[in-house]
Amino acid sequence: MEEEEEEKLESQLKLLKPIDVRWLSIYTVIERIHQLYPALISALEVINENEDCVIAEGLLSRMKSVHFVSLLHIFRDLLNFLDPLNSIFQDQSLTIDQAFREIDTTIKNLEELASSGSLGDFFGEFYHANQGLEEIKFHDVILTRLYGVTLESMAKKSKSLHKSLLENLKERFPCQEELKPFTIFDLKTISEKDEKERKEYGNDYLKKLCEVYDIDKIQGLSEWSKFKTFVHSNYAAEKSKLWSLALASPLYATLHKLFQIYLVVPLSTASCERTFSRMNLIKK
Repeated sequence: MEEEEEEKLESQLKLLKPIDVRWLSIYTVIERIHQLYPALISALEVINENEDCVIAEGLLSRMKSVHFVSLLHIFRDLLNFLDPLNSIFQDQSLTIDQAFREIDTTIKNLEELASSGSLGDFFGEFYHANQGLEEIKFHDVILTRLYGVTLESMAKKSKSLHKSLLENLKERFPCQEELKPFTIFDLKTISEKDEKERKEYGNDYLKKLCEVYDIDKIQGLSEWSKFKTFVHSNYAAEKSKLWSLALASPLYATLHKLFQIYLVVPLSTASCERTFSRMNLIKK
């Protein structure tokens, strides 16, 4: 029992290595450094003192600076916003509707942060705890003003990074308006609508799709109404087979093109990440 607890504690305290193809690893690495900062400084000081290690001395110089600690807090704040978005894209069953909801939420939260006077939870706490003090500290470690960096300059830097991340995120997802109409094909959402809601659900978006893909609107809306009824009636019993049945049915022939586009839009990163994981296992 004690060994299990020791192993659990060790895994919680162990430093992690960031992996380029795994976005979430960057967040956990920064979080772990933030949590273990005092222990890391102590370990590097012992190594530097006993072994006269140039690498340890260089790391100490950078890590015991306002610049490093401020960035540590700033990036923990920013990655805290991105973590839920990164997580949802690793869900193999991710739908367009779910993806857009999370993208919209993330962008909205970042817009509020960028436009407000807030410096973020972590950096804001660090900034206000040291504002106006001659000696700036983090966990009782006195920090140097390496590169001439001050708390005030890092506060400006944080707001600049908030806006830059927001712009990059909007550029990263430029096709929202083109793809949003396809959110109506989320089977779970359709299945949860009552008869009254189902009657009007998705009609406006379907008209837009018919215009874009040169589909007869009247026929498309007629088939769309039948499809919604079909999904609502069979979702519980035939959930995994609904798309196969719909694509095989002549009742929705006009909508088949839209169904096929919806089903092949690449969303989740799960399959490609598993490929990299398998490749690493083979290399070992």
